Amino acid sequence: GNQMEELIQENAKLKDDLKELKTRAEEFEKRERALEETLLTAKRISEQLKENTQKEANLILTEARKKASDIIAQSNEQVKEIQKTLTAIRLQRDQYISQFKALIEHHWRTLHQLTENEVKEDKNG
Repeated sequence: GNQMEELIQENAKLKDDLKELKTRAEEFEKRERALEETLLTAKRISEQLKENTQKEANLILTEARKKASDIIAQSNEQVKEIQKTLTAIRLQRDQYISQFKALIEHHWRTLHQLTENEVKEDKNG
């Protein structure tokens, strides 16, 4: 009888131990699932951050290229304006030189005629 009681107690203890082990195994499985979910979430967040960073970098690069293009376009317009101004100044310079030459030639002819008239008067007079 005593042995039977011992077996019953041992059986009960083994059942309790088994129940405790099952409970602990379930807890470990829950923790494992939670860790896997956390890992997946971390991977998703990492991928989103990487994607967002890439998008932001592309946006910054696109904006920089547009600004550079705008600056080049403005510079080209300024060069055209400067060239127009330079052409106008050269034209004014050429006109001034032509007018000045004409004025000098006019004075030269006038002076020449005066000199010829004086020579004629000296011969006649």
